[in-house]
Parts: sequence; C-alpha cells; structure tokens
Amino acid sequence: MGGGRVFLLDDDVGILRALTRLLKAADFEVEAFQSPEDFLIHHDISVPGCVVCDVALGPSNGLDLLCWLAREGQTRPFVFITGHGDIPTSVRAMKSGATDFLTKPVHETALIEAVRRGIGRDRVDREQRAKLTAAARRLSSLTPKESEVLMHVIAGRLNKQIAGDLGISERTVKVHRGRVMLKMGVRSVPDLVRIVEPARNLIWNERLCQNAEEDDRARLIQSSAPTRTGLPYARQGDRSLMRLHGNVFTASERERVVRALLERQLD
Repeated sequence: MGGGRVFLLDDDVGILRALTRLLKAADFEVEAFQSPEDFLIHHDISVPGCVVCDVALGPSNGLDLLCWLAREGQTRPFVFITGHGDIPTSVRAMKSGATDFLTKPVHETALIEAVRRGIGRDRVDREQRAKLTAAARRLSSLTPKESEVLMHVIAGRLNKQIAGDLGISERTVKVHRGRVMLKMGVRSVPDLVRIVEPARNLIWNERLCQNAEEDDRARLIQSSAPTRTGLPYARQGDRSLMRLHGNVFTASERERVVRALLERQLD
C-alpha cells in the first residue's frame, strides 16, 4: 500500500515479528523497533505514515512517547495496542491524540483498518501543515511596513484610520495593502484573517523551539554523558554525524540525548 509507512513498536519480539508479517502481508511498508530509544534514534518524521505502538514498553510507555513527540512538534497518528486495556488508559490515549486503541489479541481486520485510518489521517495532516508552512513563508516575506499595515487590516481598521495611526498617506496605505494581499495570495480580508493567525503561531512556535533546542543541547549532553574530569566525551573514532531535531550530534551523543530525554519524560 503506497503513501505511508508503519512504524511498529513493541518490546515483545514474538509479537513484533507476528505483527510485522501481518502488516507486510497487507502490503504495508513496516519499520519495527523494540524500544522507545531505538525508535527515537532512527525515526524520520519526514516519512509519511503512522505508529503502531504497545502501551507498555518496559520502564516507559507508549503514551509518554506520544506526548513527548507532540511537544517536540513531531506529531503523527498513533494506533495503540495493549494486553491490559482499561478505560482510563484508553481515554488518556485518545485525549493525547491517538487515532485508535486496540486490545490484544488484536483482530487482523481491526488492526489493518486502524492503520489505514492512521495513514489517511497523516496524509491530511501533512497537506494542512504544508499549506500552513506556505502561508508562514509568505508572511515572513512581508516588509516591516507591510507587516504593520497587515496587523491593522486584520484588526478591522479602515485605510484612513491606518494612515492616521502610522503617520503615512492613505494612498501609501493602499499600496502596502495591495502588496500584502498579493504576497499572501488572497483577495479578501476574511481570507487574509483566516490564514494569518495560524501562520503567525507557526512562526512563533518554530522560533521558540529553535531557541529551546540551542539551550537544551549542551545541557542534555553535559548531564547525561560519561565524564573525565567533569567534561563530556565521545569514544575515540566515533564521529559519525547524526541529526536530531535539527541539531547535529555524533552517534554516541545522540544516544545519550535520547536516553536523557526519555528519563526526563518519566520523572
């Protein structure tokens, strides 16, 4: 089945193999993992698809993984499976964004349908994010003066009022307003209002995440790495570079960061 990959996560090797065979027989592309650490190290958010995940994963659990990915802006549909289903857990899973919650033994048809729904949901989400990203890119292309005019326009101010507020002529306001509408790819103020706020939020969140990542990288490596005289180090020769959330790490650094993040999630 084209259009998405199944990221399968279960700490039981037997179940992992059985589900892998089942999903591949249904023409799904499958990538299997035995631990959250393994998943986070190799997971590629750019690849379309959904996660099929056991709730209980040794010391951690699938719900913690879902919440952590959501906070990192790496959301994708989750299908949870569990051998000990209960109402509070299922409610928490659905509130956290899970698309389905199945109990073991999982019925083949139910799992396949759940995966199809998850991949379909991921496809729609990616299309919406692409539109939002395009709008954010157009918004970032505005000049400072165009941005000022834009904020007044979506606030419902008339050209004459905007001119008075900004100390410019009404004709200049009309010029900037026309350029704003052209750059944003809209023809009416209601259309402009509808796309601007989500795009502004996306830009703001990306800036916050970028600043947080820069602050976290050194702290996470420092706190989780083995030390010599108090300083973090990597094994000699282990310099293959990997990327995690936009940052470049050595292989050993990346494993330490992932484990530190999971331990912080569980605290």
